[in-house]
Amino acid sequence: MEEVADEKRYLFTKKHTKYFLGFFLVLVLLSPALFYFYYQGAVERTNYPEEKIASNEDLTLPVDVIIKPGDTTTQISDLLYQNDLINSASLFKLYLFINKGKTIQAGHYRVPLNLNLPELVDFFGKGTFDIKATFLEGWRVEQYAEYISEAFNNPSLGSEFLKIAQPYEGFLFPDTYFIPREATPELILNLLRDNFTSRVDPLLPRNVFVAPGYGLNEAVILASILEREVASSEDRPIVAGILFKRLKNDWPLDADATVQYVIGQEGNWWPSNLTLDDINSYSSYNTRQVEGLPPGPICNPSLDAIKAALAPQETAYWFYLNGKDGLIHFAKTIEEHNANIATYL
Repeated sequence: MEEVADEKRYLFTKKHTKYFLGFFLVLVLLSPALFYFYYQGAVERTNYPEEKIASNEDLTLPVDVIIKPGDTTTQISDLLYQNDLINSASLFKLYLFINKGKTIQAGHYRVPLNLNLPELVDFFGKGTFDIKATFLEGWRVEQYAEYISEAFNNPSLGSEFLKIAQPYEGFLFPDTYFIPREATPELILNLLRDNFTSRVDPLLPRNVFVAPGYGLNEAVILASILEREVASSEDRPIVAGILFKRLKNDWPLDADATVQYVIGQEGNWWPSNLTLDDINSYSSYNTRQVEGLPPGPICNPSLDAIKAALAPQETAYWFYLNGKDGLIHFAKTIEEHNANIATYL
């Protein structure tokens, strides 16, 4: 009897194993089709379900996103997911991997809702009608305003920008931006200021700056002088150390760039040939006449100049000179400095 029972169990197991293997084989054969239908359904699903839109009126508005030059697929997918524009960052990356011919262009986008994944990728692939605007390092806010007027062919946009941006001189980060053609002065200002924060904040010391009373505002003022006074990245920390040492010892900074800032005007914001009258003209910004830092920055400095101002290099030098040979010449004493003037000017 046991032999019969064992045989029945064997036949039962064999029969069900056969069915299981058959079922498994069917699944294997059908899995590509199942994956295809699941994938198609997922990518064709709108990124914002109707019920989610109905739950909040604000969600019916387009979403503003900025894709920067050089952003990776992961950075872009995370950005879109955080803004609820896609249902899955992984699916977005998979779609781009499968559709290798699809490209995403950098720009400032105002994304409409209810786009499925192919429509969304095509939307980014067409690019935007943004203005590509490049603000140069060392420009003062008036130059920013002039550039905005020209780039947007809208003088009133530049003049309105100047009115609200002047208090932020020095904190308008020079960079390339993609700005919507219909941008307001406030939008442009916020782009410049937000970029400054994102680029500069990681550089700031965690506890204190290099000296009491020397914080970010003072560092930006010094950086703005360095930007106009010194072109070389290697020389900027040294000159920063000289100027910082003069500050601590109650010396005038004697920076010609501050005189240029005082007398600069439309058509010639940075006059190079300074006269004795220019140097002697009184202004709280003229460091040839007034000790200490100017009341504010004289231009919008580069990240390189800000780094130098945050970490002045200590040396034995007290003087520096921009020679006609295009080089900076340093001196420890006034005698050495006067010799450099005779030789290089």
